[in-house]
Amino acid sequence: MYYIYYMHTSQGDAVHVTHHLGPHPIIGHFLQRLDLQAIVRSFVGTQRERAIEHGEALAALVHNILDSPEPLYRIAQWAAPIAPAAIGFTEEQKQGLNDDRVARMLDALVSERGRGIWFRLALQTQATAVRTQDQEGRSKDTRGQGHGEFSTCATTQPC
Repeated sequence: MYYIYYMHTSQGDAVHVTHHLGPHPIIGHFLQRLDLQAIVRSFVGTQRERAIEHGEALAALVHNILDSPEPLYRIAQWAAPIAPAAIGFTEEQKQGLNDDRVARMLDALVSERGRGIWFRLALQTQATAVRTQDQEGRSKDTRGQGHGEFSTCATTQPC
């Protein structure tokens, strides 16, 4: 969402523009860590005649799914108030984002060439988790931290 404020200051006229970012920079960070666009590109190629590649369209769809629990259509209307840089697009790419483009990307993902994408993403996820281990070899992941010694209590009162 863009908010434009025109102001008159002692130093002259000024314009203040506010952009809606939402959760998109965080989502983009994790998609970049997964190397999603490069993985998709390696399996299904690029759409050189279009402003948006398949990987970029998939990234926009992931942003849409995580940001909006609405049906998966009218993606251009969903993206309209969002700053293009927040979802990793240029203004031209954002103009090219529409339901038809997302449908072509989904067709490419289920094609013969696109079938290995999900396995490759799983491997990349595992490799990313391994890279986050600290110097002592322990995972920084908080899952599974329920191990250790527990006291037992034979009474009905809190121990």
